[in-house]
Amino acid sequence: MKHYIGVDIGGTNIACAIVDESGTITHKQSIKTESANGYESVVRNIAALVTEVSKTDPSIKIESVGVGCPGVCNKESGVVEVSNNLGWRDVPLVHDLRNLLDSSNIATGGTPVLVDNDANAAALVCGACQYGEKEEPWTPMMKRSRCPVCGNREGHQMRNGSQSDGHH
Repeated sequence: MKHYIGVDIGGTNIACAIVDESGTITHKQSIKTESANGYESVVRNIAALVTEVSKTDPSIKIESVGVGCPGVCNKESGVVEVSNNLGWRDVPLVHDLRNLLDSSNIATGGTPVLVDNDANAAALVCGACQYGEKEEPWTPMMKRSRCPVCGNREGHQMRNGSQSDGHH
């Protein structure tokens, strides 16, 4: 069974969950964001939280880590261009988080780490998760929940060898 990690960076808390492909949340945890301590501190806290959550069941392999972040996020480069809530400007979140996760052996071997604006991510829920393969694969919805298959608010999921962000 495939497992995914979803991270929601908020102004007050960082939430993290492991979700399996059946939609079951197998573990979840949150910590204070503490953005006043600076970007590097927040990224280290995210990596530590993801590491801790992933160690709840060492037998599972994490397929991807998806991050919802307030602000303007460049999904292609993994850079958070600006986040007023967190006081960030042009920070390479995906690069830095991947490096920290690689050093903890959580995201080694090319495990995708993805970032998108938290509101954009919340607006898309994978339709295949709700309706099965017979329906359209992506259904836009304003729903504050994670995609139960991939664990991301944006519903990123590999489908027929390509990644989709909800646009056909």
